[in-house]
Amino acid sequence: MTEPDRAERTRGPRATESAVMPPEAASGDPPSADMAYRLERLREWRQLLFRTSDTP
Repeated sequence: MTEPDRAERTRGPRATESAVMPPEAASGDPPSADMAYRLERLREWRQLLFRTSDTP
């Protein structure tokens, strides 16, 4: 098996879609409160990692 064949087998069209889009976007549902929760967790992690603040 060649390297491109292996890459294509593991990285199909659905795999890249789900990696880019959250599940609710892929299913056509409107963005839920889950997205707001995720964004809040990301802000907290960013503050911890980079010691930044959202307020100047």
